[in-house]
Amino acid sequence: MEMNVIIAGEAGQGAFSVELELTETLSRLDYHFFATKNYMSRIRGGHNFHMIRIADHPVHALSGGKWDMVAALDGETERRHKPNLFFPLDSAIVSL
Repeated sequence: MEMNVIIAGEAGQGAFSVELELTETLSRLDYHFFATKNYMSRIRGGHNFHMIRIADHPVHALSGGKWDMVAALDGETERRHKPNLFFPLDSAIVSL
């Protein structure tokens, strides 16, 4: 099993908190993951995103592939990242 997830939204909306909770949960469930962040803006309102590769085997980098799921904290996230979904279905976008 392997999947790529992106969590994104405006700066200050809580993308970091969502990533932290997800990675702590994955760790407790003995999944392997690689997580990295892209801070385009530290000013509230700028678009930031967190990328996570999750697997049942050790991983040491992002796969470079398309996203399996987008956790969107705002509408801008859907617009920016929906074209990069592996299956561009609305069910692969989770609005938080």
